[in-house]
Amino acid sequence: MNAQTNSQRFKHFRKWIRTRPDSYFALILVPVLILVGTVAYILIERWSLADALYATVVTVTTVGYGDFTPVTPAGRIFTTFFILAAVGVVSYAISTLAAFVIQRQKDRFAAKMQERKMKQLAGLQNHVILCGGGAVGTAAIIELRRTKVPVVLVESNIEALRTALLFLRDANFDGKLPNSDAAEYFTPQISDDEDASPMELAAETGVLYLQEDPTQDRTLVRAGLSRARALIAALDTDKDNLFVVLSARQLAEQTHNSRLQIISRLVDENNRGKLHAAGANRIHSLDMVGGVQMALSAVHPEMSEFWQRFLQPQNRRIQFETMAVSPESELAGKTVAQIRAETGKVVVIIRHSQTEELLLPEPDTPVQPGQTLIVLRLTQ
Repeated sequence: MNAQTNSQRFKHFRKWIRTRPDSYFALILVPVLILVGTVAYILIERWSLADALYATVVTVTTVGYGDFTPVTPAGRIFTTFFILAAVGVVSYAISTLAAFVIQRQKDRFAAKMQERKMKQLAGLQNHVILCGGGAVGTAAIIELRRTKVPVVLVESNIEALRTALLFLRDANFDGKLPNSDAAEYFTPQISDDEDASPMELAAETGVLYLQEDPTQDRTLVRAGLSRARALIAALDTDKDNLFVVLSARQLAEQTHNSRLQIISRLVDENNRGKLHAAGANRIHSLDMVGGVQMALSAVHPEMSEFWQRFLQPQNRRIQFETMAVSPESELAGKTVAQIRAETGKVVVIIRHSQTEELLLPEPDTPVQPGQTLIVLRLTQ
């Protein structure tokens, strides 16, 4: 076991040497320096090989016992410059060795975190895969974590990934954010964390992430698409979102994940049909939502203010939910009034199918198996 461990360490050291050309100098300069000093003392001071080697090592290591000192003017001049060179070379060698040890510890930590992450990904069920760590993706993951839905963040750009993880770290998932100023909603406190890696930030936040290209099939497979309940394509361009949607739908069919819901961001309204054809179940245009909000502000400013507060988790007091009514459900056969009295949830919509629904049902309306309820409840 020890021989195998030493062999692995040696292989790692050789790999590190190949990636750090400057480390060659640290390994070569010290013995070269000792060789030069030994030969010089033999020629200048006429010392024996053992005495010259001993004096050189004592000088290089700055121990300085004083039992061997040069007596000739040439020897003293050589020793003066030799000490200056030795201090620089030894310091450089020590710093290089320290860098190797530190990098080794970082690599071990990274390997452990990677192994832990892959085990967690393999055990995920009924989760959401979020592709894109920009402002839209960050808002989505905040909502998903607030509602206790497991999520895997997939982002290839390290800066976008770091920004999302920094914001998630600074957020309070009890429904409040670090500040309530909407203008600072996506401004994480990064002044003291410029060097924080995504791995370190993920360890703090508990976020599962993959720093990989979400348009690649292997990335979606690693994210557990065969077991996921939904995928959100929140990338910055319709082209990238189209690739993600198409790949996700094909993989879902191959893995028989018929329940997978694919939600896509839409940048250009002209591409809505393409995203539908690729397999997106729902498509959301941020421009359209923003336009409706601005029109609502002009006509009904009080209502617009309410929705703006509702959409920000730190101010939210009500929450919408869906409840499927199965034949075995305790809700089957009960009226809307009974459901509110027992659960505190107000039934807003009763859906019979994708196209048939009942808005604001009367209190005495009974709930039947096979229906889906859209309810709202007050949060703490």
